[in-house]
Amino acid sequence: EYINYMTLEIYVANRDWPGNNLKFWKKSINGKWRWMVFDLDYGFGFRLDENGYTNQTFQIVTEPDGPNHPNPPWSTILFRKLLENNGFKKQFLSTFFAHMYSSFTPEWCNYVLDSLSSRIDFEITYNQIKYGRTKDQWKQYLSTLRQYALNRSQFMPGYVKQYFNLSSDSVKVNITNPSVSKGKVMVNEALLQMYPFNMNTYKEIPLHVKAVPGKGYSFVKWKITGPANIDSNKIEFRSDTSFNISAEPVFEPVDATNGIYLNEIASTTSLFRDEYDEKSGFVELYNNTFEDKVLYSFFISDKSDNLMRYAIPDSTVVPAGGFITFYLDGEAKQGKLHASFKADNDGETFYLTQKTGATLNIIDSASFTQLYTNHSYGKYADGTGEWQYMAILTPGKPNNPEKFVNLDNVIEYAVEMKIYPNPSDGKVTVQLEGDVTGSGSYGILIFDLSGKLALRISPVNTDISAIDLSNLEDGYYLIKLVKGTKVVDTDRIILIK
Repeated sequence: EYINYMTLEIYVANRDWPGNNLKFWKKSINGKWRWMVFDLDYGFGFRLDENGYTNQTFQIVTEPDGPNHPNPPWSTILFRKLLENNGFKKQFLSTFFAHMYSSFTPEWCNYVLDSLSSRIDFEITYNQIKYGRTKDQWKQYLSTLRQYALNRSQFMPGYVKQYFNLSSDSVKVNITNPSVSKGKVMVNEALLQMYPFNMNTYKEIPLHVKAVPGKGYSFVKWKITGPANIDSNKIEFRSDTSFNISAEPVFEPVDATNGIYLNEIASTTSLFRDEYDEKSGFVELYNNTFEDKVLYSFFISDKSDNLMRYAIPDSTVVPAGGFITFYLDGEAKQGKLHASFKADNDGETFYLTQKTGATLNIIDSASFTQLYTNHSYGKYADGTGEWQYMAILTPGKPNNPEKFVNLDNVIEYAVEMKIYPNPSDGKVTVQLEGDVTGSGSYGILIFDLSGKLALRISPVNTDISAIDLSNLEDGYYLIKLVKGTKVVDTDRIILIK
C-alpha cells in the first residue's frame, strides 16, 4: 500500500507534499499503517507552468536536507531509508513501471477524465456561474490535465532510468487479451484495464505476470514467447540480458458445481459471534455430496435485481457432507467471509447463484416473512429438506429437527441492544433497536468475569440511554438486556479509564 501511495504522489508531481498533506492512520495499536491521498491541487499539472511535467519528484522525496516546504528532512526520511534496501527498491520500481505504463498512460487517463467529467457536465454550468467562471474555463482545466498526462508519460521513463542508473539491458513486454470480459492480467500487481499492454522495463527489475479470471471463468493456459518460468496462472520472467516477451491468457467458462445448498439463515444475534467477538447474523451452506466441493463464481444475495451482491471467495472449500458459514453483518471490510448486508427481520428472499461463463444460474433460494431473534430459518433435513423456523441455532453443524413454533410470543422480544463506545471510559450509550412495543420495561444487568452481578439499571429508555459505569473497575463485563425475567439480548464491554 505504501508503494502504491508513493507511486501515485511521485508520478502526479504533487508540489504541496511530502512536507504538507502527508496523512496516514491505523485502526489499532497493532494495526497496519494506511496511507491517504489528500489534496492534489498542486499535482498533475493543474497549478504548474507548461513545463511542470518535467518536475523531478524523486529528487524532492529523497532530499536529506530540504526546506520546511515542501520537503523537510522528517518528511523524506522513510522513503530515503527504504530505498537503501535493495529488495524494497526493486519492488518499488516494479510497481512504478507497471503503473507508469498502465494506470498513467494518456489513453487510460483520458478514459477516466471523460467518464468522470461526463457525470458532472450538466451541473458544471451552474457551478461556474455561481463562482463567476465560465464552462470554457472548466474545459480548459480538463485540457491541462490531458496535456500533462501526455507530456509526463513521455518524460518519466527516461527520468526514472537516469535517476536510478538502470542498465542498458532493456525488456520489452507485450500483453494481449482479446477476451477482456472473461478475465484480465496483472503485471507486478497492477491490474491492466486496457490492451494491448506494452511496457519498456529493465532486466534488474522483477517482472511478474498473473492471469485473473473474471467471475464465471477459469484460467486455462498462456500463449507465450520469451524466457519464462510458468506456475499455473503466474509467470516470472528472468534473464541476464535484454529480451522481449509476449503473453496472452486463455480463459474458459467454469464448470457448474452441484450439491451446494442454502441451509440456515439467522439475523443478528448474541448467540453467534464473528472473529472480532461481535454479534452477527449468518447464512450457512451445506454440501450434500460425498466429495469436497471447491466453489468458483458463487454468490449470495437478498436482492433479486442484484444476484451477485456478495461474492463467495473463489477456491472456498465446502467439505463432503459439511458446512460453511458466512457472516451477515454488513461489515464487508472486516474480511472475505463478511457480507455487505444483513438479514432482514421483516422478511425477504435469499438467493445462492453461480456464474458459469456469461450465464448466472440460481442454485437455491429461501423466502421467509419474518426472522426471530436468537432463532433461525433452516432446512431439515440438511440441504434438501423443508424450510422451517428452528428452535436452536446450529451454524456450521447439522440442523436440529426441533421446530420453533411459539412465534407470537417472541416478536415482542425481537430487540437488539447496541453499546458504544466500546471499549469505554465508563460513559456508555445504550441503544435499543427493533420492536420495543408491548407491556413491561427493559432493564440492564452487568456481570463481571466471575459471574457476579456488578450493577443493575432499571428501567432503561426504549430508544437511547446514557449509563454511567465509571464506578466499576477496569475490565471485561457482560451486559444483559432483560424484560421481566427474560434475557432479550447480550453483549460485552471493556472498561478502560
